[in-house]
Amino acid sequence: MRSMTGFALARREGEWGELALELRAVNHRYLDLKISLPETLRALENPLRERLRAGLARGRIEAQLRWRAAAGMGLAVNDVLVSDVMQAARGLARETQTDIPLATDVLSLLAWPGVVQPPVVATDALLPVLEALSEEVIGGLVAAREREGAALSDALNRRLDRLEDCVATIVARLPEVKTGLKSRLEARLEALGESVEAGRVAQEAALLVVRQDVDEELDRLAAHAREVRRLLGADKPVGRRLDFLMQELGREAGTLASKAGDMEINRRALDCRVLIEEMREQVQNIE
Repeated sequence: MRSMTGFALARREGEWGELALELRAVNHRYLDLKISLPETLRALENPLRERLRAGLARGRIEAQLRWRAAAGMGLAVNDVLVSDVMQAARGLARETQTDIPLATDVLSLLAWPGVVQPPVVATDALLPVLEALSEEVIGGLVAAREREGAALSDALNRRLDRLEDCVATIVARLPEVKTGLKSRLEARLEALGESVEAGRVAQEAALLVVRQDVDEELDRLAAHAREVRRLLGADKPVGRRLDFLMQELGREAGTLASKAGDMEINRRALDCRVLIEEMREQVQNIE
């Protein structure tokens, strides 16, 4: 089982310089990719996106691809842009009658956007590098998510143990509750001074038991808990199914609390709902 949060970074070096790929992942309902890379490497965006989609199932993934040119590859200067900037500066100086030391401000001119252009690298040559790099960094991210997923699995299993103990306590109390229904009914009739035949008392007690019967809710709680435990050991993305099961568990626990008519069972049902809500919050981060 994998968490949806994680971080991974990998680098490759060659005669073309250094290529680095960084992945940051947080939880999201679907797979949401945000890719950032230099304009000179824009042709690599689609191949990178395809590899990320193939290796990851869910989460908001921020991918940053960085390239640092090797020493000696040189820089290109946009001479046309330099000429235009110089001409505009001279025209402004004439109009404002201002003495601008153009010749001594070369560094400011080089800092003008677009004047200095980075070296050009053949993206075809980088494509095999990107494939190996993305495989490594996706593997690193998956490993990080699996480590966190293992911790989440342990936490969920502990809460499942407590949930199953809670359900078992309720089941053990049910015979006492059903017996108490008849006793309370008889006591109320006696307090009212009414004389009712035993058969009618038994019939009314049976109707109360039927209205307050929670056997089905307890059976479904136990079945859903077993399915959650089975999914925690699966080797595929299970987050959406777990999220659905948390909703079903919460619904059954709510019905249990409303039908039981017994303070002890109500208290235990509330404990169940708290445990289910804690699990639901953790499940939101499972792939």
